Amino acid sequence: MPACPEGIEANTSNVADWSYVAEGGLHIVCKYLGKDAKYSGRVLRIPKQENSLWLLKQLFLDNVVLPMLESRHMPDNKNVWLTAEFSQGMDAHVEPSRSAERIKKGRIQTLDQPAYLMEDLLVPCSVQDLATKKVPFFLFSLEIKPKGAAPMARGLPSRFVLQAMLKAEKKKAKEKDHDDQHAAEITGYRPTDLFSGEMSRVSHAVDMLIETPSNNLRTYVGGEVKTPKETEALLKNWVPQMIQAESGFFKDIRAIQCLAAGQQETAEALEAALQTTVGEKWTEATLLPETYEKALSNWMGPGNLREAFLTRTAADRKVPEAPEGELLPTQTEHQKEGGRLVEALKAGKGDAEQAAAVEWLCRYLMGRTFLDLSLMINFVALKGDQDKETVDALQAAKFFEVSGTTIPPEVVSSLGVEGPSSVRLFYRISAVDVDLKPVGKIADWADTYRDCVEIAKKLADGGDA
Repeated sequence: MPACPEGIEANTSNVADWSYVAEGGLHIVCKYLGKDAKYSGRVLRIPKQENSLWLLKQLFLDNVVLPMLESRHMPDNKNVWLTAEFSQGMDAHVEPSRSAERIKKGRIQTLDQPAYLMEDLLVPCSVQDLATKKVPFFLFSLEIKPKGAAPMARGLPSRFVLQAMLKAEKKKAKEKDHDDQHAAEITGYRPTDLFSGEMSRVSHAVDMLIETPSNNLRTYVGGEVKTPKETEALLKNWVPQMIQAESGFFKDIRAIQCLAAGQQETAEALEAALQTTVGEKWTEATLLPETYEKALSNWMGPGNLREAFLTRTAADRKVPEAPEGELLPTQTEHQKEGGRLVEALKAGKGDAEQAAAVEWLCRYLMGRTFLDLSLMINFVALKGDQDKETVDALQAAKFFEVSGTTIPPEVVSSLGVEGPSSVRLFYRISAVDVDLKPVGKIADWADTYRDCVEIAKKLADGGDA
């Protein structure tokens, strides 16, 4: 494990300085409220279970994600070491803020363990500096889970669309007297629209997210939670233009998703073939960082990873959208390679094919990781007469200026300016929750995939799903 540059001392007052914010499947996020400048403006992401994959995930971020996606879209994480005493104290400290369902799924382990110390992306440090300098600003932040834009196989709609239908179908089965409500909950959001780069389609996707945000959209003004309806003007005026400006980044995400989308059956078959030929031993390789690096370099080609990635996925980028049920070029090639390896293993081929099969599954896990990625987007509006030092500080913090947007009246009034023309708008987009999926998840995903196929069949047969 790489050396953690700082440790968080374990004592009662230190634990009390942290406040529970939220949690996902793997981490609990706590915000620092104390006075130590070392942690000011930071949040702590603490593993909810013994994290034997921590080193692998860290190297995945450093050696795979950063070179492929450009560092301007990655938040600055710092690795810290938590003592068992501090971990135990934090587990007790956050328990009253957690739901019973969340507690049942996992707790903070009371052991010495690594964690991430990172910038509070709801109220970035650069924005806190504006407040310290008494510079008037308006801050709008949102977390969005774009989900998968790459299409499924077998003529299925995208994974997100099917899962939304599946969720609504299960709820309908429990609440048979609420068919109207069931119909209203089937979202009109399509990831293909959000990833398209076309203003009208991106705007439609944002509209649909506002109508049915589910867990795919959360909005905040000045760090305080607001409903998407309350921030509708901000979402509609600012987000589509930002996404259109970052269409290349969204195509990057879609290209990595192409290593997994529509290939669940192939992954299951390859996993079964490896189990038959070499037993459980093959899974050890999926815990080695070098396996993932080889998996990419052997697929993308030698040289700079970013350049090789762009070259290898160039055909996908020429496709303006992911057609429903029609695989993109990278998906087709990767799936064919997976099928070839399944047959090779069944035919008793040797070590080279076994190693290639493990690498294929590692790429699949990378693709699945990006199907569940989250994006944190910050917009900062300032008076137009700001000095160069203030603007330079924002740009150094990875903020970019965007022009030609509509500035809602609430922003104008909060800044105390004469009109929209006196406002400058900056944005930053950060990829978060880039947690590498473990190989054991392949079997877990199988049931959901089968359920999605059944929903699609019902649709094809004229059902009401």
